[in-house]
Amino acid sequence: MTAKEYLSQAFLLDRKIKSKERQLESLRAHAGYVSPSISDMPKGSPSRQSLVEETAVRILSLEEHITEQIAELVRLKKGIAEAISRVNNPEYETILEMRYLSFMQWEEITDRMGYGSNYVFEIHRKALRLIKFQ
Repeated sequence: MTAKEYLSQAFLLDRKIKSKERQLESLRAHAGYVSPSISDMPKGSPSRQSLVEETAVRILSLEEHITEQIAELVRLKKGIAEAISRVNNPEYETILEMRYLSFMQWEEITDRMGYGSNYVFEIHRKALRLIKFQ
């Protein structure tokens, strides 16, 4: 794994979490349309979960998965932050933090730093060479 791949893990995991959160939001929205049917008629299969129960289980499972991924993201970002801090160059660290911990686009980084894109890319390349990770 390259330094760039290592640092990019948090961004990719964050994107996955956001996707799961959108799925959860959609599932919750549709859960409002799922209501238990009340009838005097006996059920065909008592062991089969109702649609409401199935939806609730899916929501809980997805919430647990998101929580686990968020915990992993926090752990991953901590490791990335430690690797970045070992670069020992404030300018390099700032660009790496903006990109790999704050997930900023290059245009925003160049604007905030007040540098041209070629200069930021050069600093980025130099900083990546200094990243050490396990």
